[in-house]
Amino acid sequence: MQIDGQGVPEAIGVTLTETVFSNLPSAAGQFSLDLPDVASDSLFIHILFDWNPQGHPPNNIYGLPHFDFHFFIITDEERTAIPQGVDTFTVAAEYIPQDYRSIDDPPFSVSGMGVHWIDSLSSEWQGETFTETVIYGFYQGDMVFVEPMITVDYLQTNPNVTLKVKQPQSYQKEGYYPTNYNIEYDAAEQEYNIFIKDFVFSGAATTIEEELNNPKEFYLTQNYPNPFNPTTSIQYAVSSRQFVTLKVYDVLGNELATLVNEEKPVGSYEVEFNGKGLTSGVYFYRFQAGSFVETKKMVLMK
Repeated sequence: MQIDGQGVPEAIGVTLTETVFSNLPSAAGQFSLDLPDVASDSLFIHILFDWNPQGHPPNNIYGLPHFDFHFFIITDEERTAIPQGVDTFTVAAEYIPQDYRSIDDPPFSVSGMGVHWIDSLSSEWQGETFTETVIYGFYQGDMVFVEPMITVDYLQTNPNVTLKVKQPQSYQKEGYYPTNYNIEYDAAEQEYNIFIKDFVFSGAATTIEEELNNPKEFYLTQNYPNPFNPTTSIQYAVSSRQFVTLKVYDVLGNELATLVNEEKPVGSYEVEFNGKGLTSGVYFYRFQAGSFVETKKMVLMK
């Protein structure tokens, strides 16, 4: 877990060594990993890490060897008490991300987990081979986990990507929620880092839309998708009226594009960058709002 100077979570995740692929067991396995209680208003208490060598139902979609990373906002004791069976509790529409639906009809709770809700527009539900996806978990009408699911085959391509975590209109509990997650291969350390990031705070009576419209701090998110070809989106937030610049540079520091160059009121913004005329490679984008400055790397891959 990484936190900033105010104790706000910046990243929560798991690291796998590259040697894990040469020692994967033939049987399914499950491990519960407690998270340190160091982050202010962090809802996430533990990670349930699953290895599924044969995948799991529906086998025509998720029947490939993969890892599940359940980020739970309930205790391990509360999780293990969740029974298997049909869950008759209704989840209010405002707590369900757009395009999400229960994987089973009627909703069926998996023992020790809850009901799995899938993104019906995710690529594996559009006829493509499953590589990665994000699942939401509910039990008795309450959200209990966020779960990146990633196949072994996809991890072994050594990706470095930032992917969206779709947001509901509002959340039931007050705290920080992730808007993106990373799958990151570190060649030097021969490690894979899988972590949720770019947290926004939602109060008990505050919708995500309200939070995005009234951010409490300046921030710049990782572009999405990344790598990209040829367009990608960049989000940033302004917590007080400031003159804002957002510029793109090559590895030599040459300025290639100015995406924003004007005064902005408080709010969250999104801008698109088109690398149509550029060659494949690493580029940087630099955001400045008053004294706040941040630079991030992105990869154009044609």
